[in-house]
Amino acid sequence: MNISWQSQQGQKRRSNNDAVAIGYVENCVQQTAAESKGCLLAIVVDAAEKTTRAQAFAQHWANTIIYKATHTSAYTSPELLIELMHGQQKQLRRQYLHDIASYCLLRLELDSGCFQLLNIGDCQAGIQHSEGIGWLMTPHHINQHYLTRSLNAKRFLRPDIIESTLAKNDRLLLCTDGYWYEHLQQKNPLKQLADDASVLTISHGAQCLTMESDAYNLFASYR
Repeated sequence: MNISWQSQQGQKRRSNNDAVAIGYVENCVQQTAAESKGCLLAIVVDAAEKTTRAQAFAQHWANTIIYKATHTSAYTSPELLIELMHGQQKQLRRQYLHDIASYCLLRLELDSGCFQLLNIGDCQAGIQHSEGIGWLMTPHHINQHYLTRSLNAKRFLRPDIIESTLAKNDRLLLCTDGYWYEHLQQKNPLKQLADDASVLTISHGAQCLTMESDAYNLFASYR
C-alpha cells in the first residue's frame, strides 16, 4: 500500500492536536498464510483543545490502540476492536479525565480491498476517484464547535461501523475536520486554516510511507 500523512497545526491552536497510528498484521482473515496478504490498521485522532494535554491525548490514543491491536487478537473483527477500545477507554481517567477527541479507525484487508471504518466524532473518510470524493460517514456534530458524540474518559460510546471496498485505482482518505471541512468544503487555503488539518491517504501500489507534518504525530506498529 502507498500511504501518506499530511498534518499541520491550525493558526488558532496552541499545538497540533491531530495524530495517526498505522499497523500491519499478517494473518487477519480466515485464509492460509500463502493466500492472505494481511491487514492494514490505521487510526486518525483529533483531540479538542480543551486542556493543555490535548496533543498528548491524541497521540496516546492513536499509539495505544494500534499497538495493542497488532499485538493481540483484537484485529480479527470490528467487534473485537471495539472491545479493545472499551477497555482502554476506562484507563483514560488517570491522565485525561477532561479531554475529548474524535477518531476514525480503519481495518483494511489487503488482498480484497474490503475495509471497515469505526468512527466517533467529526473525523471523516472518503473514497477519492476520478469524479471526486465520495464521503462515507455522517459526522457526530451539530456544528464545528459542538460534538454530539466523542471519545472521553467518562463514558464509552460505541462507534459507527461503515463497510466498503477500496478499488484498485481509488484512494481512501481519512481526515480531521480541519482538512475536510475548513479546507475542502469551505475552500480555505491550507496555510490559512484556523484548526489543525490532517489527512491520511491510502491507495494500492508499491509499499511506501511518507509524512509531511509539523509535529511528531505518526506512529507505526508491525507484528
